[in-house]
Amino acid sequence: MIPYIIIALSIAAWLVPPFKQRGTKYFLFFLFIALADPLAATFVYSHLLPAPQITVIIELLCVFALIKKNNINRIFILLISVTYLFVYKLFSLSEIRIFGILLQTIILLLIAFDFLLYIQEKKTLNLFYMILILYQVTLVMKFMAALIDVNFGMVQFYLTGFLEIIFAFMFMFININTKDFKIFKELEEA
Repeated sequence: MIPYIIIALSIAAWLVPPFKQRGTKYFLFFLFIALADPLAATFVYSHLLPAPQITVIIELLCVFALIKKNNINRIFILLISVTYLFVYKLFSLSEIRIFGILLQTIILLLIAFDFLLYIQEKKTLNLFYMILILYQVTLVMKFMAALIDVNFGMVQFYLTGFLEIIFAFMFMFININTKDFKIFKELEEA
């Protein structure tokens, strides 16, 4: 019963952040996150695709959303996504989970790179980026725990599922334009 409550709360909570992110470069990313749980539930309960396959497809779309508007890179990601849809049955569950962890790590690195560029350009720390990176780290840890030990992974999965709901509430009120913290005061005065 508790897993269904967490899933329902997560679905409800993540439907709102894309509206707060509208107009920012992270809108598509948050839209894909918002669609992840409803799509996964629909496909899993209708026995069309198992959850790990749906998760990887959503992660590929999130990578697609984070890549700068370079058409060649985006076409490459779309080709990987379409190819994956046709060959996913060739992979074991462990291989799919490893691929998912790799994609989550790529997402984390893309966000961290954006954050470093932001720090370099604005000379400030941004609350949105700090929370987004923390959120992404919890996702990587959640999927790594599930890969290493299924029993511990399920406990970790539910704990981070609850934590993700808290992150969703944060992203209802915070976007990239929310709050900066000056870190290089001496450079401004010089």
